[in-house]
Amino acid sequence: MKHKVEGDKLLVKELITGNEKAFRKLFDSYRNDLYKFSLSMVCSEEHAEEIVQDVFMKIWIKRGSLKPEKLFKESAKAGFPLWEIL
Repeated sequence: MKHKVEGDKLLVKELITGNEKAFRKLFDSYRNDLYKFSLSMVCSEEHAEEIVQDVFMKIWIKRGSLKPEKLFKESAKAGFPLWEIL
């Protein structure tokens, strides 16, 4: 897990600069977990998909203000450090 977190920190740093490939890697890495979590909360596949889209849209829009050191703190054990700040 530590290796993944370090790799994700580097991807977030790249994302901040507008690197679309880094964004895509983060999206691919987290979308399924976020979808499953969202589905368990809203019980609607359509709404769960919308949540995933909204979260990643906000991440892209707010990429310039992301702070990698705050995204991956110990309290993010749920596996969703990126959207903890949204």
